[in-house]
Amino acid sequence: MPYSARVMSAEAHTTEAHATLAERAGPIAAGVGALAAAGYLAANDPVRSGWFVPCPFRELTGLVCPGCGITRAIHHLLRGDVIEAVRLNLFAPLVVVALGLAWIAWLSRDTFGRPMWRPQVNAVTAPVALMLLAAYGVVRNLT
Repeated sequence: MPYSARVMSAEAHTTEAHATLAERAGPIAAGVGALAAAGYLAANDPVRSGWFVPCPFRELTGLVCPGCGITRAIHHLLRGDVIEAVRLNLFAPLVVVALGLAWIAWLSRDTFGRPMWRPQVNAVTAPVALMLLAAYGVVRNLT
């Protein structure tokens, strides 16, 4: 193989390796950020710490939204108290699992060129999910 062909081949390989690393930078940075946020949330109780922002919907209306309590619930999940987490917000474990799966799909897509898992949202699942969240919000305010 002529020298120029070897140099071009090495450059193409180097560029490909850097492109792959650059493509993985987004999910890796997001994963590191999520781990840092999880560590902070696990170490600091949102009830006792004055740093966490209250729910704007609840502040404006006095009503509990479907997401109210999710920060406190994830705090309890991270500390291993699943029962208290579910008591605070029924959807908290599902949100954590869904975010984890979405991150894995993102990382696998950028690493292997295709996601290992792809969420299927269609004309039925999206409205059903929205109705469940709305019903949960209504029921939370009745009790």
